[in-house]
Amino acid sequence: MIQTLYLEVLPNTESFRVIVLDDDALHLQAEGEEDAEWMIYEGLNAEGISTGFAIPGAEAGYQDIISALFGYDAVSQKIIGFKVLDSKETPGLGDKIYKDDAFQLNFNDLSTDPDVLIVKKGEKNADNQVEAITGATISSNAIGRLINASLKKWKQPIADYSNNPKNESHD
Repeated sequence: MIQTLYLEVLPNTESFRVIVLDDDALHLQAEGEEDAEWMIYEGLNAEGISTGFAIPGAEAGYQDIISALFGYDAVSQKIIGFKVLDSKETPGLGDKIYKDDAFQLNFNDLSTDPDVLIVKKGEKNADNQVEAITGATISSNAIGRLINASLKKWKQPIADYSNNPKNESHD
């Protein structure tokens, strides 16, 4: 089940490897190593080249905590996929964060530099902006905060990991 979710947020992915954050540095999870508190998944294509990183996040929405998973391409610094994992937002309004196809399209090529911004519907004019769902501003803003907070933690360690020559899938 979990791997299916990673495939949804990381296009062109054939396999995954677990990446663990220890002391602000990423390393491959060693065989037999227990799951760590801070871990993400790196997607690999059929040739073993990185397709990006599946990053989890959680943020308070209108009703409760929204948890999500997003795909991040470290080379382009873009979100390449997004999936809400759990949400108890208001049916017919806040639940559109995972039911509304137009909202989901915001996350197929979303720049993260500068930070992701949530804007009113019809006001998007930059590639780091997401159009909020009318009537679900709090839920929409929670998604923006979720992405930005997760990237604040993961962006630099991913960049360091991706630029390290010993990680052969990053040629």
